[in-house]
Amino acid sequence: MDLKRIQWKDVLKDFKMTYEGSIGADPATTIDFALPQEWKDQNVVQLGFAYKASEPLTVRWGVNVGSTVIPDQYINPLFPAIMKDHYTFGIGYEFSKTSELNLGFAYAPQNCGTNEQGVTSCVGGQSTQIMYSAKF
Repeated sequence: MDLKRIQWKDVLKDFKMTYEGSIGADPATTIDFALPQEWKDQNVVQLGFAYKASEPLTVRWGVNVGSTVIPDQYINPLFPAIMKDHYTFGIGYEFSKTSELNLGFAYAPQNCGTNEQGVTSCVGGQSTQIMYSAKF
């Protein structure tokens, strides 16, 4: 189990970007802009379990519970960092002391928010990982 207090508020006020390139006949165009973020501090709880089902087989479960750090009015579809919770599952199989295969799956339920302009952004999804390790 892991408990975290991430102090985003002190580090993410604005997301600043610069575009350098050409627009039309103007070969040297630079555009600077900032997306206000005003992130909030975040508490995160992480809990994970590993169970050795047999000598070569390990089964793993995990959960990551957090909160959305961007206030709704600042959500931008270009930078929708509003994911909250994650659930994970994995298995590992040790062929020998020097060879193992691990499979993992992560799922994040969809989370949505609507900004001041009425634009709704939703983020969520799943990912899969396959990893073979050779130790020598």
